[in-house]
Amino acid sequence: MNNLYFQKTKIILSIFLMFILVIQKGSIKKDNLSAVGFGKIILFNEHFVVYNVSAIAAALPQKVTSTIIKSDKFELYPKILEKEDTLKAINKILELLNLKKEKLKFTLAFESQIKPGSGIGSSAAFAVAAIKVLSKYLNLNLSNQKINEIAYEVEKIFHKNPSGIDNTISTYQGIILFKKENPKIVKQINFKEPLIFVIGESGNKSYIHPEQCRGTKKAVEKVRKLKDKNSEKFDLLLNKANKIATKSLKAITNFDLQKIGNLMDKNHKLLQQIKVSTPGLDKLVSIAKRNGALGAKLTGGGLGGNMIALAKDEIDANKILNAFRKEKFNCFIVKTKNRNLYDFEGEI
Repeated sequence: MNNLYFQKTKIILSIFLMFILVIQKGSIKKDNLSAVGFGKIILFNEHFVVYNVSAIAAALPQKVTSTIIKSDKFELYPKILEKEDTLKAINKILELLNLKKEKLKFTLAFESQIKPGSGIGSSAAFAVAAIKVLSKYLNLNLSNQKINEIAYEVEKIFHKNPSGIDNTISTYQGIILFKKENPKIVKQINFKEPLIFVIGESGNKSYIHPEQCRGTKKAVEKVRKLKDKNSEKFDLLLNKANKIATKSLKAITNFDLQKIGNLMDKNHKLLQQIKVSTPGLDKLVSIAKRNGALGAKLTGGGLGGNMIALAKDEIDANKILNAFRKEKFNCFIVKTKNRNLYDFEGEI
């Protein structure tokens, strides 16, 4: 078990290092062109969204930044990005934009505030940031719709059968209702006041799950196998998830915090039934509820990663935050914002 734990820890650390900008060529200067892709939390119906159930997601202020630095040839920075899926992702972007590496004279550099494998959309943010900065630098004038379409193709490299929700919320921001149909249904949700969430990471070493570090692709595959094994039971869960989606949309629009929290609790129970929660995630949910959370659930692919807890106000949010820290869990507080409010000068 210890060897397995250290192996998996080594894997997650190596992936994490991909997204750290090593400052060797000098810091990225403000006059270099940059673009960002934002992370996300899924408020309702991760996994069920793959099977045409509506899901609701919110953009985070945490982001991946992509910067173009003029040089004599095309390269990625840091160099560790030139390996495995990230290199395939960049190659796919260049292919879909009809760009040839040998004709590009710049370095594409990345830095990230999002930990890979944590369930808050690092790969989608990576793709969106890269596409945006290339569009701007090369005067491609890509629309958000086109950026989103390309990012979805890139997400297939990372997750095999993604719903498309991660790249969509990273592109459009705010809070959205998303349904994977043809064409996809995307609705921007307006809300009266920001929702306050505490995000807790289940990576406390006491609660490492045997399947943690396997990624969203493996979680999606696990759920598919469960569905194939007992399709009737799974259909009942989909029906319950659909009802939650309808009620949660109304609750968010009306800023009914108690109702939102209650529906989050119900959604977490459904996710437990499809076996994507873990002892660490359940522990965080329990701590949050004992300390005043209106609702709490895992967010993202599960099998580790993060959970979210809805707080009534900042006082309650800090109470939950301190309770997590007491148990040695990494955590932070976020407030949802309307579309484009995370943008700031110098970024697109």
